Amino acid sequence: MSNSSATLALIGLLLSITVGFISKYTYQGGAALEIAYFFLFSFILAYSSLKPSIEKQTASRSISIFLITIIAWCTYTSFIGSTLPALSQAAIYIAFVTPIFYKYKFTQKNINVFIALITTLVLAQIFFDLIFPNTQLDDALDYYSGTFLLANNKSRFLGFILPLVFIVHRRTKKPYLKTATLLALIFGGASFYIGYSNISYVFIILSALLAFTFKSYYKGTLCAFLGLTLILTSFKLILSLIDLNPTEEALVLYNTTRYIDTELGVAAVYNYGLAKMQDYFYIVGVGLGQFSTRGAQFFHTALNRDIPETMIVYGQLFKASTPYGLSSIFTLLTEGGIAGLIVVFLTIRRIAVHTSGFLSRYMAFYIFLMMLYSPVLFEFSELFSYFICLVVAEKYVILNRNNRKFIKPANRIFANNLISATDK
Repeated sequence: MSNSSATLALIGLLLSITVGFISKYTYQGGAALEIAYFFLFSFILAYSSLKPSIEKQTASRSISIFLITIIAWCTYTSFIGSTLPALSQAAIYIAFVTPIFYKYKFTQKNINVFIALITTLVLAQIFFDLIFPNTQLDDALDYYSGTFLLANNKSRFLGFILPLVFIVHRRTKKPYLKTATLLALIFGGASFYIGYSNISYVFIILSALLAFTFKSYYKGTLCAFLGLTLILTSFKLILSLIDLNPTEEALVLYNTTRYIDTELGVAAVYNYGLAKMQDYFYIVGVGLGQFSTRGAQFFHTALNRDIPETMIVYGQLFKASTPYGLSSIFTLLTEGGIAGLIVVFLTIRRIAVHTSGFLSRYMAFYIFLMMLYSPVLFEFSELFSYFICLVVAEKYVILNRNNRKFIKPANRIFANNLISATDK
């Protein structure tokens, strides 16, 4: 299954990265194509993982636990809420989350193809920026916010993937690949800059600091969560101790109103979700597809209709069920309680497997920060794009023969074992 899974993953990555661009012209068509492919992809991966259990061999525990959790969660929801939103949301999670639990065994040839695809896509981004700008948006600063790679998440994805392109450029001995990656760094960096995404700079800095400070992914994610929570809860106190000029004050006012204002900001949605969770004693959640997920929005559930309006644009209130800043982890916990916690834990544990070096730790922490910031990371193929690029990055560093001298002696046994397992 290794070659087949590599081909399916490659197609999935290409589709995931470009479907946002397709959806700009036919949203329904793009969404239907995305979920249909990934549902089929997930079925094939789940079948190939669970098939050994029929032959009385070891089955993939993560996929088994995940699928059982989703089925139990959906069944529970049918007793306390609307069934159709639960079924649709179950299909969404199965389609887009299942692929990250599969144990991919990529060969050197597979990795080379992935690297070539990633380099090409990053290199092409600037041309899509210039040819297809989002001129329909009111703010000129947003014209280049997202035109190709993962649509409106372009700059965040570039901040995630450009370090991999840099490592490939630095270590490859192939002249054509060195030239291509250099151009990708130049044009990709320019595209990142004109994307004007301040949160991407925050993600880059925090991910690098976490990767440098923590060898353990679990400790790093826990410290990141606690640290960010402490900063946000005491933000107003911190601001009172700092002298700001009028321009800085306006910027701070905009962001505090958008995110941490308990009546107008994203914090109001958090408070609303917590209040609803309290009715279920914070244990079982309000039900799958009932709060702010795609299923809840599509079927206009009662809980979704009552989500408070937020000022995602200063001076204007909008009915936004999934504003950026609403954590996808919080959404899972609100709708699922323990079930949502199981999905989060399985995901973090799966990502933690691929954190053997600084680059892979940087990318893994970046994904965790995306979980804290993006409300729909688990509901589109975006999660798969980030995860598969993480797998490719780690295995590129380990499998590339020219890179063995960079591996610390303590990690050589692990690297050799991984190489042997991959070559089988």
